[in-house]
Order: sequence, then structure tokens, then C-alpha cells
Amino acid sequence: MSRIKGKNTKPEMLVRKFLHVRGFRYKLHDKTLPGKPVTVVLQHKDGSKNEIAVNHTYNEPQIEWFKAGGVLNVIRSQFAMSYS
Repeated sequence: MSRIKGKNTKPEMLVRKFLHVRGFRYKLHDKTLPGKPVTVVLQHKDGSKNEIAVNHTYNEPQIEWFKAGGVLNVIRSQFAMSYS
């Protein structure tokens, strides 16, 4: 992600506009999220709602993936272990 230099690029704005027109609301760069419980409310066209409680954090496989340096390195190490 560090290679992405621009903010508010045309593809990003198209996705935001697409989601906003369909009723999705969100915040960009919310500082209160990491490690905090979040309630996601899904509102359907028929008026019903679904509430989902999630914790905005990484799970163990995601942490291991980042520590390993990405999925290609994990695959490479598994491949090397199978032929050792």
C-alpha cells in the first residue's frame, strides 16, 4: 500500500460513489476503530435491519501472514518445506 501515492483517485471515487448511491455510509480514517468493538447495521430495502457486532482487529492467521511478509513468502516456504 505504500506504493500508492494518490488519494481520492478516480477508481477510489467511483467505488465510493457506487456505495453511497446504494445507501452504504462509512467514515474514512476513523481513529477510534483499531481494537474497539464495532456494530455494523445492515438496512435492507424491505425495512428490516441486521446488527452484527465485530471487533476491529486482526486475527491470528492475518498476523502470521503479515509477519511472514505476505502470501507469496508463505507459499514459497511451504513449497520449500515439502521438498526438503
